[in-house]
Amino acid sequence: MTRPRELDPGFDPRLADWLEADPNQAPDQVLDTILAAAPSIPQRRRHWLPWRSRPMNRLVLAGAAIAAVVAVGVSGMLLLPRSGPDPGIGASSSPPPPSPPASPTPSPVDYSTLAGRILVEHLGNAIDRSEMPTSDFNPDRRRFYLMDPATMTADTAVEFMPGQPATGKTAADVSADSRRVVFQDWTPQPRLYEANLDKTGFRRLPIDCECQLLYPDYDPTATRIVYVRIEGDESWLEIYDLESGAMTPLENTRGPAADLVPEQPAWSPDGAMIAFSRLSWDGNEPIIGTVRYGDQPPESGVLSVVDLATGEVQDLPIPAGTLPGDANWYPDSATVLFTHAPASTSGSTANMPTGEVRYIGVDGTGYGALPGWGGPKFIPDGSRILYQNNWFYLMDPDGSNSRPVNQGAMDLTDLAQGFVYIGHWVDAP
Repeated sequence: MTRPRELDPGFDPRLADWLEADPNQAPDQVLDTILAAAPSIPQRRRHWLPWRSRPMNRLVLAGAAIAAVVAVGVSGMLLLPRSGPDPGIGASSSPPPPSPPASPTPSPVDYSTLAGRILVEHLGNAIDRSEMPTSDFNPDRRRFYLMDPATMTADTAVEFMPGQPATGKTAADVSADSRRVVFQDWTPQPRLYEANLDKTGFRRLPIDCECQLLYPDYDPTATRIVYVRIEGDESWLEIYDLESGAMTPLENTRGPAADLVPEQPAWSPDGAMIAFSRLSWDGNEPIIGTVRYGDQPPESGVLSVVDLATGEVQDLPIPAGTLPGDANWYPDSATVLFTHAPASTSGSTANMPTGEVRYIGVDGTGYGALPGWGGPKFIPDGSRILYQNNWFYLMDPDGSNSRPVNQGAMDLTDLAQGFVYIGHWVDAP
């Protein structure tokens, strides 16, 4: 697979193509592109509230986009040479014959026609706003919803298995065949659960201990999971066989329980490696698992892969200051996709840097950035990456063609409707 090309993560390639053509007017599809791309521009977050980007009001965006188009058109007319004498100096005042109308193929403004659903991990007040009015963000209410790409609104969002378990749901992984989901609950000693996406087969995995079980992730065959175990003064990654119940700790991932915990493991598509991250918080105590609140961000982070054949752990050479999380994989198992400053674990921590989608090869080469922010993950057919930036977006593997899943979607990050940082594209049944 070709590695992602380097590009400015805040600039849409379609606008670059248009500008390189030396235009003197802006076609309609450029305005559509501006409006589609504008919400993905990263913004600073509010202090002490669950994390969101803060895009401009859409009416303001539309006005700014129109003004930009008018300005470009005027400047183009001023700079381009005239095709004939000035009509005021002896030239005929008759207008030239009209040019044949151009009929370019319009670019789609979103991906709302793609088949499937998005399972979203939700915190806070109910997505349908039914728990309003309130001034409380209620970040400890953790639920899953299924959303339809054709609408992406509160009216069509459906809560997945409400009340099962009563302790809530978070940190999900969907099997490669889009049939099953595994997750943890939201309690001081989290346990692991599994269910079919048709809402049958709900069960708690029988792993009993005085410990925390966090961040489960399926292997490519969905016969095993890897998860984080925190017990006593230690933490480590562990593999659980869903058929036999056998548990296998990954010994070289062991670390302290209070800081630099191996978290958010992600199994490679070829089944040979597991990527994971560690963050150093220097005393900021977790709320549940490794999730922090408060105003003290992590100091540093490490992104690693463990080779399951040898047990060897390799730390990837990400730049100093990177705070990695939400690790996932490119389909060829050669490149790790991740978030810098992940909201999934630090979304209620103040003073975090602006989040970004990033990638690096498992051989330590090819580090770079892509458009967007939260929870980047390939959809099941490997054709596009889903990510969150107040709304959900899709882009090609190299970062091009970044557009919203649905141009008319609801904002997924605010007090009234709660907060969504992570989504999983589920193929249609």
